[in-house]
Amino acid sequence: MGVVFLRDSLYFGSLIRASVITTGFYTVMWGKAKEVAMVEDDKNNKADPIETGTDCPSSGPEKAPFLESYKNDEDV
Repeated sequence: MGVVFLRDSLYFGSLIRASVITTGFYTVMWGKAKEVAMVEDDKNNKADPIETGTDCPSSGPEKAPFLESYKNDEDV
């Protein structure tokens, strides 16, 4: 914008830097969108342990927090 409005000099290094920053930003945003889509897909594909015949939460594709059973024991 400085080149257009303030008549600054345009250097090749400035163009390279702007393209690297823009590419990095869109790469991060693309990765974040894929991560969100993967999490939503995992939520939609969770199977009920009763239907699959398994009682252990760690036997399925979903992952339970390490101390999940500890938190449930304290509530009793």
